Amino acid sequence: MIKRLASGKYQVRSRKLDGKQKVFGVFDTRQEAENQQRAVELLEIQRMISREGILSSVERIIRCKSNRESSES
Repeated sequence: MIKRLASGKYQVRSRKLDGKQKVFGVFDTRQEAENQQRAVELLEIQRMISREGILSSVERIIRCKSNRESSES
């Protein structure tokens, strides 16, 4: 979330599931704030994926499919 401050600067915030907010910086332009927000969102997605083990599940599926294909040949 990007909030415009009274000073005219922009603040990037992120809200956690428990309702708490974390500030990720104050920027002079909205463009700089949007770039930081995208970086924060990407980091949150990467953390979520690694926590849930989605990548390891996908790797197992790929290995299983390749094993089936090689045994069918």
